[in-house]
Amino acid sequence: MSYYIDKDSGEFVVWHSGPHIHYIQSKHATFELAQAHIHYLNGGDGLTKRERFAMAAMQGIQASLSSSDNMTVGNITDLSIKQADSLIKGLEGEG
Repeated sequence: MSYYIDKDSGEFVVWHSGPHIHYIQSKHATFELAQAHIHYLNGGDGLTKRERFAMAAMQGIQASLSSSDNMTVGNITDLSIKQADSLIKGLEGEG
């Protein structure tokens, strides 16, 4: 069996196909979410690239904090997301 993505009426549709079958598995608002779903269907964790980058950034920030740092969970979260978005833009040649 295999999966592929098609765009239909503004949505990204994940199709499931195999011998003698062909049907819609799911619909997503973005291509990235459709890719994450296929990754999940193939045994992955279903995280988007942005979520993976933010998670890595958050781990790095938390590992480098000392007890004297005054960062809240909200600060760490915001900074992690900004770093993830910056990396994605840089990889796409926009940064």
